[in-house]
Amino acid sequence: MNIWKQFERLQKPGGQDLRVAEVITVYDTETLVEDAGGQQYRALGTDHAAGQMVFIRDGAIIGQAPSLTNAGIVYV
Repeated sequence: MNIWKQFERLQKPGGQDLRVAEVITVYDTETLVEDAGGQQYRALGTDHAAGQMVFIRDGAIIGQAPSLTNAGIVYV
């Protein structure tokens, strides 16, 4: 599969907010998550355990994200 096409599909919804965050605490109907910037907020969904990385679109968990290490970005 073409990696670029996979990346484009993540952006297709046009304007919808897509984030990656770590699950902190799971409640009855929502989950407390923390994004890479340290911001914590609640997202709808409870299917993932604490410590897992998830994709969040428009305030709802839409699936599990890969747990990648933070390698940083080099600007040229």
